[in-house]
Order: sequence, then structure tokens, then C-alpha cells
Amino acid sequence: MEQIRPRHIAETQNEELLEMQTEETEASPFREAVEQISVYDLATETEPDQIRVREYLQSFNEEMLFDIFHEYFRRSGSENRSINWIRFDKVRILHKTAEEENISASPYGTSSANEGIELYSHLLKDRSDVLWTLIHEECHSISQQNWEHFRLLDDQNTVVGRTSEGTTGLTHTKIGSGKLKQPVKKTNMQINEGVTELLTERIFREYLQRSGENIFGDRPENAPKKWKELQIEEAVADQKFTAYERYWKNTKFYIDLVSQIAEIPKETIEESVIRAYTRNGTLILDDAILDSLGEKHPNLPSILLTIINSEKGEGSIAQLIEWMTEDRNVPAELQAQISQAIQQVKAEWGDAYTKSSNSV
Repeated sequence: MEQIRPRHIAETQNEELLEMQTEETEASPFREAVEQISVYDLATETEPDQIRVREYLQSFNEEMLFDIFHEYFRRSGSENRSINWIRFDKVRILHKTAEEENISASPYGTSSANEGIELYSHLLKDRSDVLWTLIHEECHSISQQNWEHFRLLDDQNTVVGRTSEGTTGLTHTKIGSGKLKQPVKKTNMQINEGVTELLTERIFREYLQRSGENIFGDRPENAPKKWKELQIEEAVADQKFTAYERYWKNTKFYIDLVSQIAEIPKETIEESVIRAYTRNGTLILDDAILDSLGEKHPNLPSILLTIINSEKGEGSIAQLIEWMTEDRNVPAELQAQISQAIQQVKAEWGDAYTKSSNSV
């Protein structure tokens, strides 16, 4: 099979920046700085778990972590000065009482253009959780495109509402208000969170390797020499059971399957996906790859996209296997490629895959 060039990512280009370029480099998406609309007072962190998480945060090497993020940001072709990095002293550490938690379950953390990064201290049990969640939310922050606001006018040019549009990573959000109120619309949220976790894992490992930091405490007596490496693997596996476990797995499967069928190295596909995420691009299958998938089987492109965007309990890899084994028209070569991609995901996830509630 002829190899397909890795151009399956359709990316947003700023035409004005393209025209202004003086070098043969790619234009970068323009970003406005994230401005926190309310002042956060560190003195409000009075709960023991808030104090503990703040101490963890202050113990990390912010300059080194920023440098790692900056390298990914620069490699994506983005303007260095436009990186939306949230400084540690601007991170908000929030606590919910048991009563508040019963009303609304909190995530481990959030990132938004209005509030920056918020970490929920009552859910972060150790330094590993804090570091992982911080990296995850900083990924969202550096991929935050500025919001654009539009007025909605009637036939008499009277303002009857407003609509706002923004992009974070691969997710496009639209919010409407006024007489022509529109529901909140988010697209590509599933794979966006999957890519966020994929990048978080990379940066988590890289930070611990560069810093030489041991966030897991002292090595117990008689522990194996590779104790720290084993702790890192355990921490990564533990994170695979959090809220975005399914999306992370789907993203890995997407990368492996496209790599197998299109005969493109997996690393090339993964780099392209991360690059599109950082640039606020649009993750789509290239026409050549769609044609390739369609040649393998006419239903394969739509089946793949259904799986990638599936929630827990909906379409899954197991359904793909069922289709693959029950449809007599699925060529043996395609069955082998799909099986190989599934095995790669299993191997990469290790024990976390077999213990997962969504394993095949």
C-alpha cells in the first residue's frame, strides 16, 4: 500500500499573520492573555487540605515546568509571547465542604479564561495528584484561544442578544444569550480531553526525569533499585481511572489505528495530534486517509469516528470487534490491522487497561 503523507490535521491559520510573515515558518494562532476577572486572595486558603496543596505546589520547580510547556508551544509554531501560562501564585486552591460536595461533585481542577486554574484540594490526595492535575489544567490554559463576542441584531439593527465563541485545544464552544438564546455548544470535547491527558502524561514524565525530583517520598528499605520508576508507572496507571479514562483510551486507539491503516509511524500521528491541539486546530481525517479507510470498508470511517467520540456505556472498541468479526465483508487484512491497533493500546495501558471498566 502506498504511504499517505501525514497531513490529516486541518489547522486554523490566521491569514493576516501569514501575510506578515518574513520567514518560511507557519503562522501561529493569535491569543489574548487570559485575564482573571476576580481577585483571588491567598489568605482565604485556611483549610488544612488547602494549605497542604499550596505547599505541594510551591515545592515544584515552576521555571522548569514552564520550559517544558514552552518547548511544546514553540514546536507548534505558536507565538512565544502569547502562551497563556498561569503562574503558580495565581492558581486558586479551593475547598468544598461535605455538604457542598453532595450538591455538586467537583472535578479535581478546572481551567477557564475568567478564573484561570482552580485546584480542588479536598480531592487531591498526594503530590502526584496535584502535579498531574496542575499539568492537565495548564495544558488547557496554553491551548486557550481568545474568546470572540458578537452582537445579534434584528431587522431594525436592535441588539437582541449576544453570542460568544472560543476555542480550547480541539474544542470549539459557542454560548448565546438574549432573545435569540442558543444552548451551549461544545464540539470535539471527548478527543480534546483525551489529547489533554496524552500530553499531560508526556509532560508529567518529562518533568520528573529532568528535575530528578522524587514526589513519592523516600525509598523504603529493601525496595528495588527502580523503585522511583515503578512509582511513576503506578501514578500514571492510577490517573487512567479518572474522569477522562475513556477519552484517553479512545485517543490512543485513534492514533494506533490510523497509523496501522495509513502506514504512518505512530509517533508522527501523535505529534500531529498534539500540534493541532496546541494550535487550536481542527482534528479531522485527511481526505486521503478517509479514502484509504473507505477502500478498506465503506463503513469504517463513520464507525471509527463514532468510537472516538463515544462516552462510557456507548459505542466502544468492543463494538468494533463485534462488527469486525460478524461482518463477512471485512477483509482479513483490515481485521489484522484493527487487531494490531487494539493490542498496541492494551500493551501501552498495561494493567490499567485490563482493570478498566471499559476494557474489551
